[in-house]
Amino acid sequence: MSSNPLARNLRTVKWTVLAVLMGGAWCAERGDAQQLDQLRGTWGYVLQAEKLADRPQQAVQLLANSKRDVLVLDCWFEPGRIWTPEQLELIRRGKPGRVLLAYLSIGEAEEYRPYWNPPWKKHPPEFLGPENPHWPGNHIVHYWHPQWQNIILAEVERAMRLGFDGLYLDKVDAYLFFQKERQADPGHHQAKRTPRRGFQEEMVEWVRRIAARARRILPRALIVPQNAEELLRWKVYRQLINAQAVEDLFCDGQRRQKVDEIRYRLQLLRLAQADGKPVVCVEYCSQPSLRNWVKQQARKYRFSLLFTDRELGHLGEALGQ
Repeated sequence: MSSNPLARNLRTVKWTVLAVLMGGAWCAERGDAQQLDQLRGTWGYVLQAEKLADRPQQAVQLLANSKRDVLVLDCWFEPGRIWTPEQLELIRRGKPGRVLLAYLSIGEAEEYRPYWNPPWKKHPPEFLGPENPHWPGNHIVHYWHPQWQNIILAEVERAMRLGFDGLYLDKVDAYLFFQKERQADPGHHQAKRTPRRGFQEEMVEWVRRIAARARRILPRALIVPQNAEELLRWKVYRQLINAQAVEDLFCDGQRRQKVDEIRYRLQLLRLAQADGKPVVCVEYCSQPSLRNWVKQQARKYRFSLLFTDRELGHLGEALGQ
């Protein structure tokens, strides 16, 4: 280490400036009080609007009249037919203060997306990993790879310029695949599957880049990740997001989740709530008795709640905090 006082002072100034710049880039305290109140309200989550109605204008009317405070929508009414800014504005005007969030999968590539290149099936790009066995047509990606990030950042810009209020990020927990892979075979990790940082840290940085790009277009852009609650341990991550969404917290299909699993996830979600971040719980159970129990839990922990199905083709049943 240099004994030169000037060199030491310059280093101190350098890191102080970086800390200030990073603090500004990471901060999510941009949503106003009204938006945060909306995030504590009732949610809708519709990714297949063509199942909601045959034509976009019919879907616009149904969504506008839905009385939901927050609507998560795909950028596309159906493959090949994107929502227009005018349609999104009509949906927004259906309820004062309504928030529209664009769904975006940031940890998997989807074959039905415009960015998908059919030759990738036989000649995959470096960032493309194996197909998800539970969701055919979805492929795990090396989310830290620049080529993949450029693809998704273009999607971020598309969504924000359409007029969405922010982003609802899915597959934020893609790091789990690589963590399990490393644990299963620690001695065999190809260089392209090994990021410069840890897998969780790379995902935090990835969400930071997405948030920064969205807020370059709309300074108060909202960022709501789904699942990946382990990342809530990172203070910088909590500062990035405006709310936290979770799936299957209380139910695994048509049965209750294990008590230890629920307890573990609740401990992590309290970190978000302690920072004033609303939590929305998305459940897929349909049994009336099970739903009644889940409603009790949601009220107890002050979560917004949405019951729907995994096809996400209808509005489902919603409960605010």
